[in-house]
Amino acid sequence: MSGDHDDYQSEPIRGLPERPPAGETILWQGAPSSWELAKDVFHIRLVAVYFGGLMAWRAHTRMAATGDPHVAVAALVSLLPVALFGLGLLGLLAVLLGRTTVYTITSQRIVIRAGVAITYALNIPFKQVDSATIR
Repeated sequence: MSGDHDDYQSEPIRGLPERPPAGETILWQGAPSSWELAKDVFHIRLVAVYFGGLMAWRAHTRMAATGDPHVAVAALVSLLPVALFGLGLLGLLAVLLGRTTVYTITSQRIVIRAGVAITYALNIPFKQVDSATIR
């Protein structure tokens, strides 16, 4: 388990808080992709478009007010650190969540272990699942 978070060192099997009972077998384990989390959970592309629009609007209004393209470029560039910081923070959260989340399907249940600061394991017995699809 090299590289795993210290909280997970006590896991007898990666992604499971305890050993499965006799007769229960692990059928599949996986983890989410950090990029997929960034796109689908944190909407990083939409945030990038928002910052791009904000920067363009700011440059346009400065250009319209002053007529000086240097002022417009300076206004655009002044928002760049904020945009990069925001996008970087979302990317970092996606990487951390991707590294600390494990999905496990056993012959009896689904187990989701997740959490960056506070970890938890969610156990869902198959008898509580009505249907599932692959997307």
